Amino acid sequence: MNEGTYKGRRILEANTVKEILEQQNPASGLCFIWNCTLGNWYGHSGGKTGTSAYVEYKRDKNVALMIVTNFRHPTVYPGNKTHALVRRIAGRYY
Repeated sequence: MNEGTYKGRRILEANTVKEILEQQNPASGLCFIWNCTLGNWYGHSGGKTGTSAYVEYKRDKNVALMIVTNFRHPTVYPGNKTHALVRRIAGRYY
């Protein structure tokens, strides 16, 4: 995000940002840190037992979404109902 800068200071070189966001496996969309999903959204999932979390952002539109739940359920991840609903709502902002 912000192409490797924070508060006007460069913290990651431009080539590092490019490499982090480059797909290492086009079949799965996996990059070094993020997953690149349909529509050029970059996301990452997490959570512990009993929780789910998913964060995703669209670099070219400067919009992001985050889904956090207090239960572990696949619907928050790409390709499922809750994720699709939140992404559709996020689409209203670009």
